[in-house]
Amino acid sequence: MGMHPPATRHEPAAAPEPRAPAPSAPARDPGPARDPEPQAPRDAMSLRYLETAPILVHGPVSGRPYRFSDAAPVQRVDLRDAEALLRTRFFRRAY
Repeated sequence: MGMHPPATRHEPAAAPEPRAPAPSAPARDPGPARDPEPQAPRDAMSLRYLETAPILVHGPVSGRPYRFSDAAPVQRVDLRDAEALLRTRFFRRAY
C-alpha cells in the first residue's frame, strides 16, 4: 500500500459581509418644475405677435422656445428663426 497524502477539504470562501451604503446628503425638494427662461439670442430681431391667444413657438432652426401672448406680444427671436416666423400671418417685425 502506497502512502497517500492526507485528504484536504476545501471550504468555500466566506461571502463578504454586506456593507451599509455610504451616507449621503438628504434629497432636496427642487420645488415645482418650470421651464428655464431662455436668454435672448445675440443675433436677434424683435417680432410682434399679432394674435391674442397665448402660444409657445419653437424656432424651426434654433429649437428655442418663444412664448407670445396678448400681454407679451413682442419677443426677441433668433434671426435664423425670424425668417420662417415672418412668413406666417401671426408675426411682423417690431421696430
